[in-house]
Amino acid sequence: MSGRFIGYAINGQPFENPYFPADYPSETVNDWKPETLDWIVEPWTKKLVTQGPFDDAGSFDEKVQWFAKYFFKQNPNLRRTNDLYNDSVYWAKRLTLHNNPDESTGSAT
Repeated sequence: MSGRFIGYAINGQPFENPYFPADYPSETVNDWKPETLDWIVEPWTKKLVTQGPFDDAGSFDEKVQWFAKYFFKQNPNLRRTNDLYNDSVYWAKRLTLHNNPDESTGSAT
């Protein structure tokens, strides 16, 4: 597949292709260090990304719980402190979820 999106999540959100070339490529996988980047807080409020179904205030606590449950298992390098809750809030404010990770493969952008 060569397209940026491979389809849509059940809620209609575009589902990104994980094999699409990065917007800011690095020479090797080891050069990509997302924990060192200056991430934009709530980019969906600035219309930089599509707002996900869990980005509103009513779903934010659930989103934080999902980050604590799933996100750091796959991305331990993105832990910032020894406080799991605060780390989860930090990333939940910077990434949007496109679907419920308890029901299908989670996708965050």
